[in-house]
Amino acid sequence: MPYCGLQKVSLGFSLLAVTVCAGIYVPAQSQRARVSTLELGSYGWQPLPKRQSGQGGEWLGIFSQRVSIDHKGRVLVGFTARDNQGLGTRERPGLFFHLLRFTSEGKLDISLVSPTKDFFTNGFYLGANDQILVRANDTLQALSAGDEAGKEGMAWRVVSSCPGDCYIKQSFSRRTMILITFPGTDHSTYTILDTSSSPPRVEQTCSRMAFYGQRITDKFAYWAGEEGLEPFTRRFAFCDLDHPQELPLGWGGIFFALNDDTFLRLGADYKHPRSAVEVAGSDGRIRFRHELPEHDLPRHHGASWVTADERGDRFAFIVDTWRGGSRLFDTSGKLVASRILVYTDAGQELASVPVNTTIADRTFGFSMSPDGQRLAILEDAAVKVVDLEEVAKTDAR
Repeated sequence: MPYCGLQKVSLGFSLLAVTVCAGIYVPAQSQRARVSTLELGSYGWQPLPKRQSGQGGEWLGIFSQRVSIDHKGRVLVGFTARDNQGLGTRERPGLFFHLLRFTSEGKLDISLVSPTKDFFTNGFYLGANDQILVRANDTLQALSAGDEAGKEGMAWRVVSSCPGDCYIKQSFSRRTMILITFPGTDHSTYTILDTSSSPPRVEQTCSRMAFYGQRITDKFAYWAGEEGLEPFTRRFAFCDLDHPQELPLGWGGIFFALNDDTFLRLGADYKHPRSAVEVAGSDGRIRFRHELPEHDLPRHHGASWVTADERGDRFAFIVDTWRGGSRLFDTSGKLVASRILVYTDAGQELASVPVNTTIADRTFGFSMSPDGQRLAILEDAAVKVVDLEEVAKTDAR
């Protein structure tokens, strides 16, 4: 059992607590992951309206990222709230997307707002150089370079339109972002952005992309699937479906390209019925395979599936534990627990972090820092920050 204790600390604001290994399992007994919790209630956070499920045919739009960590270890979190100072109208609903940034010590150093017309699609992303990009009001906006410190006169510059049915996909390096509308239809649009420039530059726009742009690196769109009973893994230059490059992976299951030479597969396939986490190189060589305990299934839906550092050598994913149910009688089991597992690409499990099984997708998310030493987990009105720095140091030794 890991040691668990709660310590109150003073780091510039009163609602920060540091929990040492509270429910966090770290495999090596000599390692302890430090955990801090950022409570958002005193910063204007409000719960989303109860109509999240879209009853009555209401379309809520595609949700976006709500939590991230930059290169300095600062945690950013966003939420939508109604302005309580005035009455909203249909044209001006009085909604604002709030973006908070906390230093690595837990002190609030930036608080930004952007007007918006809905509760559910707003979010933010960080560029390759930590530039802040906000999705709100049917647009993707960049904070002006000179206003990064949140001074008066700050301005948002529109980078591209991004309506309610707009998907945003970003490479793990954060350099490449693709805005996707109407995927798989005659009106599909894929807008490819280079986020290393300021403001981000539109590199290319097209109407077709492999696997609808759902699996990307900075150079390729990837497609893993099956033809008959034969699995395949292919990569394509952006906007080019006519010249695939076959990779000797032969994978089905849930596939991710951490970079162009490191590939992650989660789940099971017809060769391996037991759920597993598996990493391979572009040459097809398996670097490691770890079978998960019985009743554990990697999650493959919702706001976040997998997060990784910018090099692709550390990653984290959600595993759900199910009990009961029967394949014979086609009955569903019951979700009894969820956790986030943190791995290295060499197969070392760094941490296992329990998360709430009842949190809705639009109020949940998790993100790994670019250096792989921190993990931020958003659950409704709180952000849990897992500091893996000491674990990483022990791992290096």
